[in-house]
Amino acid sequence: MKIIDARSDKYVTGPITLGESGRGRHLEVVPLSNRPAQAPSDPGDVGYFVHGAPPERQHAVLTCPTPSQKGILLRINTKGRYTRDSDGRIALVGGPAKLLTRGTWAEGDAGRLGSGPDELWHVGGPSLFEFVIQGGPSKGGGFRWLVVAEDLSEADAGLESHIFTPAELQTVIMTASHTAVEVAVRRHMQAILTTSGGSTATNSYRADLFSALVATREVS
Repeated sequence: MKIIDARSDKYVTGPITLGESGRGRHLEVVPLSNRPAQAPSDPGDVGYFVHGAPPERQHAVLTCPTPSQKGILLRINTKGRYTRDSDGRIALVGGPAKLLTRGTWAEGDAGRLGSGPDELWHVGGPSLFEFVIQGGPSKGGGFRWLVVAEDLSEADAGLESHIFTPAELQTVIMTASHTAVEVAVRRHMQAILTTSGGSTATNSYRADLFSALVATREVS
């Protein structure tokens, strides 16, 4: 499987470092296995195994690819620009995705001026996430939709990730400008309104996306 950094939209290689070290923080290193039968020959094309108790004490090790593991490994980091008491958040709305391990970043000497997750997921097919990047919209942060969709440009229909602001994803749906993204989102249409957590604004973003999906379904 390929490893994609969702924020940079680039392929990356192992090992992977999640989060930060220090008070109120957690640094999680996802190493490459050095066992002869498990070590990947290409650190950008890997499998994995996990050990420990999920999620806080679960750890992942990157290995050679295995036929039973399909899809991509996806890093989602919520750290943005410093804003006092601004936190990050990640939630899976729907899809065949599993959290493997996480680190934590934080602000302030004791990590009490804002914090958030830096996570590694195994995504096996089209999926929808919502996440919040540290800082408000004026600093490039705030609420985002993360859509994992089929890459229709590839012969084997691999997966690729896309990040949208609420307004951007609504435009994609209303204008039918990205078929694979729209298909992925529609698969999880009902889950959009039942996902828990988040603020009043987050619930408004969910409702607006659901309305756009309903409106375009009726006219299609």
